[in-house]
Amino acid sequence: MTRASRWELYSHPGKQCLEDLALALRTGQGPSRDYVFVSIDFEGGIGAEVKELGVSSFETKQIFHNAGRLDIYNEHFSLSRGSRKSDFSTSTKITTDTLPQVLRDLFESQQNIVLIGHGLWSREIQLMDEYGVELESLSNVVGTIDAASQPCFKGQRLVDTLRANNIPHRPGSLHCAGNDAHYTLRLILALTLKNLSHLDGTPELSNSIEAMRELIARPVSVSDVKERKEEDDWLDGDLNTDMFMDLGEEGDR
Repeated sequence: MTRASRWELYSHPGKQCLEDLALALRTGQGPSRDYVFVSIDFEGGIGAEVKELGVSSFETKQIFHNAGRLDIYNEHFSLSRGSRKSDFSTSTKITTDTLPQVLRDLFESQQNIVLIGHGLWSREIQLMDEYGVELESLSNVVGTIDAASQPCFKGQRLVDTLRANNIPHRPGSLHCAGNDAHYTLRLILALTLKNLSHLDGTPELSNSIEAMRELIARPVSVSDVKERKEEDDWLDGDLNTDMFMDLGEEGDR
């Protein structure tokens, strides 16, 4: 199957999932099924070693069945001493040999997965193919959403889309797989609310919508970031507190 055929096979259902979610928020009727949005990001790869894998997950059933705070579940896997630390989770050390099984376990642990990424089809899915984890072998994946190909985000760097959508992020924190996966997922949730704004009438689930807005706009706590860095022990030596300075984002994608 060609890349274009694969893209068509998975991208249309992914788009439909977003539209169904927006419609459910509008009508107050939950979608026909609960989805799990799984955002992935690799750092390195495509002619070089993979240094990191970031995975962030959001269960849409939170929106319709939980009355309180919404949350994203984050995981960060480090394959190299050159990997960076995630702002949202501690790191788990793995190797290139165990990476394929880690990926399969991630996908087999959930149902009705919508796979998300920024440049998903040009990088993440290509790397999954290289490691023998083809999308077609993952029966739990029902669709894909590539943030970089969405009309309102197309041609923009991830950092530009975060700024445009008022999503707080620590300066210089991108190009870390755990952070990029997390922020891409927030971006797709913001896109869901954009889709909602195009529907007629007053949304029924106003509390759920406000909870989504709170999650999208939730600030990153530097104290939490520092605590997570101190929990990780991949790198030798003391914590480099310079990383919390405003490093600028000239190199961010």
